[in-house]
Amino acid sequence: MLLFTVAGLWWTGLSYDPSADLRGLAWLMALAAFWAVFVALPGRSPKEWLLAESLLVFLLLMLFGLVTPIAQYPAIAMMFPLADGWLVAMDAAMGIHVPTLNAWTAAHPIFAGVLQWSYASLLPQFAIVVPVLGAWLKDRDALWEFAAVFHLCSIITVIVVALCPAMAPAAYFGFDPIWNGARFIDQFAGLRDGTLLVVRSNNLEGMVTMPSFHAAGGMMVTWAFRRHRVWFWPLLVVNTLLVLSTVLLGAHYAADVVGAVAMWVFSLWVYRRFLRIGVQDVTALGVEGLHGVSAPNAPNKRTRR
Repeated sequence: MLLFTVAGLWWTGLSYDPSADLRGLAWLMALAAFWAVFVALPGRSPKEWLLAESLLVFLLLMLFGLVTPIAQYPAIAMMFPLADGWLVAMDAAMGIHVPTLNAWTAAHPIFAGVLQWSYASLLPQFAIVVPVLGAWLKDRDALWEFAAVFHLCSIITVIVVALCPAMAPAAYFGFDPIWNGARFIDQFAGLRDGTLLVVRSNNLEGMVTMPSFHAAGGMMVTWAFRRHRVWFWPLLVVNTLLVLSTVLLGAHYAADVVGAVAMWVFSLWVYRRFLRIGVQDVTALGVEGLHGVSAPNAPNKRTRR
């Protein structure tokens, strides 16, 4: 993703101002050094390995999260044809008209406020996944599954944004959405007409229309907690509202949500078909083989397939 981003910035003539990212990168380097202590001086307590794995997943997600938002900008600036026309046609085939739904939601301010709250809850939800699943609930399989699906969905999203960029319903139909998308619309237009030449780390915006990463994110968080009912049911309610909010607040076409479901299901299938056993082997053998210490929940060598 980093190579794609650097090459994309060069190809499209964009430049990047990283000033606001430097402090965050320094913190991540400090956490990486802390994690390296567990590799150099492994302990025999399962709690240490759960902390180490949780920290590793957090580092992977944060490092990827530094690069992916930047990658969206050259993806849109590659100037592939806009996809809004066929997204609107897909919505029409489903009997959905986003401006009408947005107007109905605006007429119900309490419901609109709940939807706005659910829409804004995604980042806090991402923040709790690693400490809760890894350090508290000790669900290693769900933790690695979430990390892999997050990465796969992010990669697919950037590819689709490059090939099928869309300006979002508010810009296409010309209505005022409940969701405040002014900065998205301005930056999207600037990338397409060549007036936005510098991507600044302190002014990054989610530039994704199709597929809805908000909807996919809500689904992947809820699924990650499926074995933990105390967490699963509240998350199911919140993220059902979140998925609805993407359309009812005027932020996305309904087709974007359909694309998000397909992307999430495909990513989950790829993980289970090609990556899941590999991840388990690496975590188990990495501890046993290198240090002679049994990893928590590691399969017995005699029973492993």
